[in-house]
Amino acid sequence: MKTLLIFLGLLVLAYLTWRLLSGGLRARARAHSPPMPDGLFLSPASQSAARAAGAMPAPPTEDASHLLTPPALPAQPERDDEEEREYFPLPTLEWALNVALPESASVTGQEVTALLTRNWRNQNGQPTLYAKSAASGRWTYLFTEDSPGRLAELAVAWRLHDSASEAQKPLQEHTLQAYLKSLEAAVKPLGSVTVTPSMTPAEAAVRSSELSEIVATWNLGAVIVVKAPAGASFDGKEIWDVMHCLGLRWGNMDLFHWPNNSADIGDDALFSVSTSTAPGYFLPELIARGAVKTEDLVFDFSIPRSAAPLEVLESMMAAAEYARDRLGGELQAPDGQRLDPEAMKRDLKSVVESLRSHGFEPGRDGTLFLF
Repeated sequence: MKTLLIFLGLLVLAYLTWRLLSGGLRARARAHSPPMPDGLFLSPASQSAARAAGAMPAPPTEDASHLLTPPALPAQPERDDEEEREYFPLPTLEWALNVALPESASVTGQEVTALLTRNWRNQNGQPTLYAKSAASGRWTYLFTEDSPGRLAELAVAWRLHDSASEAQKPLQEHTLQAYLKSLEAAVKPLGSVTVTPSMTPAEAAVRSSELSEIVATWNLGAVIVVKAPAGASFDGKEIWDVMHCLGLRWGNMDLFHWPNNSADIGDDALFSVSTSTAPGYFLPELIARGAVKTEDLVFDFSIPRSAAPLEVLESMMAAAEYARDRLGGELQAPDGQRLDPEAMKRDLKSVVESLRSHGFEPGRDGTLFLF
């Protein structure tokens, strides 16, 4: 029972966090969002299909899925088997303090966590702890069910930019210097250890500033708005049919998604559909009651997180055009101007080129970690 309560608590926290952090049109809608109606509830993804089918059982009226061309996604670098996979600091995105441990000390993970306590981590920027097993020579997170046993090396790493924290500012040299001194003092009881930074505090501060600027400049989405005619609105049941005719699926965050069927690269969805009309998402139970009317549909995806941005944009445009033809209205840019497809493609290409020039290939692991 305790495990179930923890799971439900984490599920609700994740849902509310996403609602808080998402921006743009969705954020404006949520500013006026009503509470969830009585009888409705948050459900895990495994229940979404059954919930949708129960509320809206009718099949789509036609098959327009041919309008969406699945992109030929590039292959990720070959991954290790899960049991052999290593986890260690990413040198481009984390500042690591590597702690070399003497073989004679037989240091265990329990001894390390007794020194680098939760309170210590909270007071020192909440770093991630990595450990190298003396037996296997593999790196992993220190907090794992499969304890690495005796440790050969320890790495304490700070993210140089955390996109999940809107309040985060670039890390300063004096702050990083303080973390270094604090760690050196904390691990003294382990014996003769050597703490080596992956880069100097000054270099890490510069990198932190660079990453913050990259995210602020290039954390962009491709957005197409299907705007209802003046004085009119889109009916929820018609929206539901249009989305399913396209082959989209209702689910995560109560939105419609074109699923990314590649488990290895890119975001979970190739693009998603929301609305700026409160509450910004779609509940099948309310749609079934005829209680959903929206002023628009918002098609979007994150450019940095997409492994094939231009190809996905082509399909998203086709989907938006289909929705416009079925529902009426016009295609607009997020600023309310009439959509210029060619200009949108040029802008997207410019973003992709800029990301690549800074070493971030869209949809790759390191880029997903940053954005």
